[in-house]
Amino acid sequence: MKLKRLFAFIIDSLLVSLIASLFFTLPMFNKDMELNREASNEFIELISSTGSEVLDQEKLNHISYKLNYSSRITNIVEIALTLVYFGIIQFATGGITLGKKLMKIKIEPEKGKELNAGFMFLRSVILYNIIFKLISTIGFIVCKENLALKINSYTNYLTLIMELIIIGTIIFRDDERGLHDLITNTKVVDTKKEK
Repeated sequence: MKLKRLFAFIIDSLLVSLIASLFFTLPMFNKDMELNREASNEFIELISSTGSEVLDQEKLNHISYKLNYSSRITNIVEIALTLVYFGIIQFATGGITLGKKLMKIKIEPEKGKELNAGFMFLRSVILYNIIFKLISTIGFIVCKENLALKINSYTNYLTLIMELIIIGTIIFRDDERGLHDLITNTKVVDTKKEK
């Protein structure tokens, strides 16, 4: 079951990321796309010109800022799509996403409870670290470069800690429920066993 959950997670995450990245190709984002391309080229140039020398941290930070800044709209779109897909659509389809359907699993409420739209929304906020992504994205929109990079660094650490807690609870609990399942009174079940 753990592998099924992992593969469903990967499939669904790739789907949401792919759709979000398609927004980035719209003409209204040409400026951001050009900034992203420019920063990517600067990064490649910096890496290839450095050789065995130590990288110039200041240049690397500036490139990182430009890459993150150019992705701010895509990040907002991805956050919105994540909430719609994993919160609203997953609730409307009875706890099933494309990845879960392919892996023949679904989300169910604990016994005696009903699947709740609010809890499905909260479940996606916890599982996909929406709060940290939003804070980081807002940081790149409203803060100066150094502060935005610090905020991004802290939110990345917090995201890692949260992901380790979620993975740890899934791996080490007998019922394979993650932190997001425990908080929202849900569980992932095998649909084959139901029939």
